[in-house]
Parts: sequence; C-alpha cells; structure tokens
Amino acid sequence: MTHAETGPIGQSLTRVEDPPLVTGKGRFVADISFPHQLHMRIVRSSHAHARIVSISVDAALALPGVHAVWTAKDIPEIGPIDFREGKIEKLEPYRQPVLAVDMLRYVGEPVAAVFATDAYIAEDAADLVTIEVEELPVIIAADATPGEFAPGLSTEAAIVTQGFGDVETAFATAHAIVELDLTVGRHSGVPLETRGAIGRYDTARDVLELHGAAKVPHKNRESLARLFGRSTAALHLFEAHVGGGFGVRGEIYPEDILVLAAALRFEGAVKWIEDRREHLIATNHSRQQRHKIRAAVDAQGTLLAIENEFWHDQGAYPRTHAMRVAETTCGILPGPYRLGAYKATGHYRLTNKTPAATYRAPGRYETNFVRERLLDAIAARLDMSRVDVRRRNLIRSDEMPYARPLSVLEDDVSYDSGDYEGLLDKSLALIGWDDLQLELRERRASGECVGVGIALFVEKSGLGPSDGAHVNVDTTGAIEVITGGASVGQGFETVMAQVCAEALGTDYRRIRVVHGQTNRIEYGIGAHASRATVMTANAVHAAATKVREKALALAGELLQSDPADLDIAGGKVIQRDRPDGPSITLGQLAHHLRPSSPTRGGHDPGLSSDGWFNTAHQTYPYGNQLAVVRVDRETGAVTVERYVIAYDIGRAINPMLVRGQILGGFVQGLGGALYEEFLYDDRGEPLCVTFADYLIPTLSEVPPVDVIIAEDAPSTRNPLGIKGAGESGIAAVGAAIASAIDDALGVPGSITSLPVTPQRLKRIIDRLKT
Repeated sequence: MTHAETGPIGQSLTRVEDPPLVTGKGRFVADISFPHQLHMRIVRSSHAHARIVSISVDAALALPGVHAVWTAKDIPEIGPIDFREGKIEKLEPYRQPVLAVDMLRYVGEPVAAVFATDAYIAEDAADLVTIEVEELPVIIAADATPGEFAPGLSTEAAIVTQGFGDVETAFATAHAIVELDLTVGRHSGVPLETRGAIGRYDTARDVLELHGAAKVPHKNRESLARLFGRSTAALHLFEAHVGGGFGVRGEIYPEDILVLAAALRFEGAVKWIEDRREHLIATNHSRQQRHKIRAAVDAQGTLLAIENEFWHDQGAYPRTHAMRVAETTCGILPGPYRLGAYKATGHYRLTNKTPAATYRAPGRYETNFVRERLLDAIAARLDMSRVDVRRRNLIRSDEMPYARPLSVLEDDVSYDSGDYEGLLDKSLALIGWDDLQLELRERRASGECVGVGIALFVEKSGLGPSDGAHVNVDTTGAIEVITGGASVGQGFETVMAQVCAEALGTDYRRIRVVHGQTNRIEYGIGAHASRATVMTANAVHAAATKVREKALALAGELLQSDPADLDIAGGKVIQRDRPDGPSITLGQLAHHLRPSSPTRGGHDPGLSSDGWFNTAHQTYPYGNQLAVVRVDRETGAVTVERYVIAYDIGRAINPMLVRGQILGGFVQGLGGALYEEFLYDDRGEPLCVTFADYLIPTLSEVPPVDVIIAEDAPSTRNPLGIKGAGESGIAAVGAAIASAIDDALGVPGSITSLPVTPQRLKRIIDRLKT
C-alpha cells in the first residue's frame, strides 16, 4: 500500500500548535513588549448621540508620565477608516473617523487617545479628559423612521435587494400564504482574549509594524498602507497567538490605526490592550435584524415563492466589511430548498449603538432562524409534519450542481454537491425520531413541557479567487510551509502540516507552518468566511505536490530508477517494489540541490516550490440540527437535554478538529439562542457592559451533543474535495432550539424572536394561559 493510501489526511492527529499553549509558553499580544514603549488609553464617548462643544485635555497633559493626548484635530492627515474591499461610493460619507469629529454617535466611540509611560498613568490621565456636548435625539431601533446621519444623509444608508422569478404571480395563485414577523437579538463573539495592538516604527529600516494582527493580515496591510501612504514593503503585520477570533477580531478598528500613527510620530512603539468593558461596548456587535417574511405554497406544501423584507441594525457606522452581512442575508436565505420565485429587500440602517459586523456564520445564523421558523409555520398551517414539509422542498442530489441567480460575498450562488435528504435521514435515525415522538408525548401526558426541534441549513466556504503557499525542505529534512493564512484557534497549523505531509511522505510534526506574517509571503487570504482550509490547504497541496515531483525526479536520477517506480515514506524516497532497497532522504536531496552542488543536474536550486489554488466559486457544505428541550413553565427557563448536529464537510482533513469546531460553534449558538443580548435603554446607554449582564453559556448549560461528520458529497471545486467547517456548529442552533420550544409549548408560532430568555418565555407562557 502506498503512502498516498495511508497518509495523514483523514486522521484525527494531535494538534501541533498546542504545546506552547498548554505549557504557559503562548505569546499573545499582551505578552509582547518593546523597549521604551508608550501605552495608549482611549477616552470614549459616554453619550449615544451628541454634538461636541469642546474637549479639554490640559489636566491630562499635566499628569507626570503623560507623553501626549490626541483629539481629532491632532491627526488631520488620517482620514476615516476604509472598507476592506475598496471604495464603496454610497457608503463613503458614513465611514467612521479614527477619533470623533464634531459628532458622537455611540457610547464607546473613541474621542481622544492618551499616551503615557505606563498603562496605569494612561488610564488615570484618560479620566481627566473632559468633553462638553450638546445631546441630540437617539435612534435605537433600525425599523423606526430613519433619521439624519449628517446634513443630507439619511440613517438608511442603503437598500439591498436580490431575487428571481415571478413573485407576484406565485402569491396570487397560492393555495396558502404564511406570514411571520421575526427578530434576532444583538449579540456577538466574545473571545477569551480581548483586542490588542502594538504599533512599532523601525527608524533604521523605515518599516512600520503592527503586532497583534489577526484574521486578514495581508488585506489589512493593503488598507493601512493606503491610509498611511506607504508601500506595502514598508508596513508589516504580525500575528501572535490569538485567544479566539469569531469574526470580531482582525477588522481594522480605530485603535489599530492610532497605535501606528503614534508609533510613526513618536518614532518608537505604542501598546494598547482592551479591557472587558471596552470590548463589550467597542468591539463589533452583530446579528440584530427584524424580518417580515411570507411564503406562498400549494396544497401539498410545495414552496412557490418567498418574499422577505428585513431591517439590518448596523449600529453607528459601517465597519470594514461594509454591507456584506446584509447582502449575505439576501443571498443565502433560500437555504437547501427548491424555490420558484424569491425576493429579498434589506434596509441597511444606522442606529446609535456600537457598530456591527461579522460574527461566526454572519447572515446565516439569522436567516436559518427565519427560514426554518417559516417552514415550521407552513407545516402547522397545512397540518403536515415538520419533516415532511422539508423533504418535499429539498433540492435533490441529482440536481447538483444547483445554481441560483443570487450572490453571496459577490460570488454567484451555485451549490457544488450535496445529499440533503440523505443526511437528514442519518440524523433522524440517530435520534430515533419516531420513538422520540412517542416518548415526548408520554412525558407531556405526565405534565412535562418538552419538545423536539429541527433545522436544516446550507453553509458557504472557500471564497476565492486565489491563495498561494511556499514549501521548502532544508538539508536536515525539516520542512517549512509559508502561507498567508491566519490562525484564530481552529487548528490551522495542524491541517496545513497534514496536507503537506500527505504529499511529502513525512511526519507532520516535522513540518513548521508559518502564518500571519506579512514579511514572509506577499499574498494571503487570512482566515475568514471559512476560507482557510479550502483555499490555503489546496495551495499547500499544490506547492507540496510540486516539491514531491522534483524530489522524485532527482531521486530517479541518483538512484537510477524511473520516478514512477518511486514513493516517499518516512521522509525518504524509496522504491515501491523494494521499500528496504536503496533510498535517499529528503534532506539529502535538498543537499544535492544546493546552488553549488555538482549533482543537482539540470534542476533549479532548492527543494522548494510555490503553489497556487484558484477557484471561480465557493463550496457549499450543509447540515441539519435537532434539539430536545424541556421548559420550566413557572420560570420560563429552557434546558436543552440533547442535541444532534449532522454536517457534510465533503472530506475531513482532521475529523477531531472538525468535531471541535462544531462543538465550539454550538456553544456560541446556544448563547445566541437563549442567553446573549446587548440591550440599550431609551437614551442609547448600553445595559450589558459586564458578564453579570451579558450572559454567556457555561459548561453546566451545555447538553450532550451527538455529531455526525459526513463525507458523502466531496466538493467538485478543489483537488482535495474539501469544504469548510468553522461555522457549521453555530449556524442553525437558534432555529432548532426555537422549533423545539414551540413544540414543547404545543402552540406553533409562539417563538418569534431570539434569544428566548426566561423573562420573554414566561410572558409567552402566561399569555397562552389566558
């Protein structure tokens, strides 16, 4: 059996990145310091909407140890924060300034920056900065009448639309029309590590550095280079260990720009570390949307059309992702179902809250809840089972690839492969659906309030168009893989090492994976939108395959064998039919390929190669989730008793890591379904600024979770057949739990908003009693 048949791809191998993390040797941004660095503290707005009358910094400047205090007038050369993908004309006037200019638009907005010799002095000095303001009316609800952002600019910054087919005719001829009004609460990723950034200017080399980068270092380098008018060769970003990303880390925030601007001006290093209160009011929020959705169906429950109007609460400013969440909401909502006509209209509105952006499964967590609530309502209206109404409308495997005239992330929607019904059957069999129905009926008869919920979903991953990697073998046989990817805790190094080891027949633990260092490779897609495994792993595969071919070609010459008769195993080239015969190690081959070596023949120096992977379309993994819940009628508390997640990843590089991604995502989804929500009072004051008010799930709330990792539908769009997994666990949790609570209450359509907190559920229960 050849190495290719027994290689590391598909094995649950131990993570190579864990030893420093579990032995206290990790290096997070707070652990990084430079000699004579200054510390920055941000003075933030305590008003949701106000006009700035004056800012006094004199008392702060007088404090010993304070180096400088900046307001907007001190950095006139720095413009507002650009969008990641470049200029967007209609959103240009709405961009956020690095420090507030004339107006304050949310509690937590940066107003001034204090620089001092230590963090404590900086914090004390920040308290001495005084801001006089004229308060203005506050807009809290995105579905309220739009207000004025600035003269001539409405707080409805844009309207996004997508659709296809004849929606009007479908509704005019429908057997039934089902309508719902649904909301998803404001919540976000709350990683263990808060944000941090260190700007450093190397005067000897004229190089500006940002340490503590995450998610998309190369993209952010391009944006920052434009902002500072520097060549990308003179600005580099460096990723440290990252204590959780989830979409909220790695965007360009005002603080990132400020530490770089200060490093340049002060010709040194400037460090900023966010505290938890700052994180909860200043780091991106997400999710909050209201949907008014309706479906046209025939008498058998077949979907004829869906029409959806929604209001996306963007907060005070667009972030660097611009309108991508609202656009994704439009493009992904139909999910796994066949649909003749569709229309989505999204109102992209600004409110006086913390700006919103992407959080794990952006646009999908929301639309899965909305669409699956709609499917449950159709089943209730037509007296069908929730399973049957879904089966009737699922896209079949023989219809793949399945294209829709919609777009997600500016990519035309075209599902590559999938057997949605087959995976549903696996989940129903695992949970014992029919027997479970009998068990739940018996429990209800004995007085318990219990139910089971179901939700199906389609994910997207592997957004292109291109990614590259470089693989090099040195004379000791050690292998270095240089990528433009990023690691946010997902096991990136392990996966890339496994892919490289598969091609080069060596121990994956001998492979060093470089990521998040813009000075090592010119291009990189980072780690967002579930791209890393699909894009970067295929680029690593391409590069490693070229190295393999070069190694076999040279080995063939040196061993006087046909390269087709050779294989690589255990870090050496062997003969397939005589594994114990003459062989040569990869390190020896690298030695022969030195520029001065007389034995390298006609080969270029170095046992190394670049590799690129290019794709025209994303891949579309898919799954389903089942939830069993128990409701306490007296308190409104919900206990999730059991959970099933089924997910088809196409091909799993490391099933253990996939399972870890799914379980971690599920816990975050549980938070959004039952606990987590950023609330504001009528004055725009945030009410959830500590973990006493913003509740996240703990281990005691996490139920047993059965995970099915299927590989029934490998992607046809990349050589490895892989799809992404990072957002699979969270995607449909709100939908499945809402469905289960509805089933427990016995009144379809009772749950119309997330999170289902005890207070809200108790009000629903009490209302149902009357």
